[in-house]
Amino acid sequence: MPHLLPLRGEQPPDDTVVTIWAGVMSSDTLRRTAADSLEDFGAYLVSVEAVIDDSSVSDTCRDSARIGDRYGKVRLSTAGRLRSADWCCWQRSTDRTSTSS
Repeated sequence: MPHLLPLRGEQPPDDTVVTIWAGVMSSDTLRRTAADSLEDFGAYLVSVEAVIDDSSVSDTCRDSARIGDRYGKVRLSTAGRLRSADWCCWQRSTDRTSTSS
């Protein structure tokens, strides 16, 4: 049964927010990740880390439990570039608890 993701009711600013995609972003990897999230959350999702400015990118890559030592490569973009390529950008709430639906 899918879980609810707590989402914020605002869009991340276009060029202020830098997104960090960890790992190899091949078509197969993206499809598998999105399919897994469909099973878990009921929607096709690909998760990224986001930071407010470029200066905190290296700190986030080093300190994030989701990136840290797990990935040797990251890809950077902005919320604006993702939206212009028809990706939806949602901000997950700072309340990281999920509830069953």
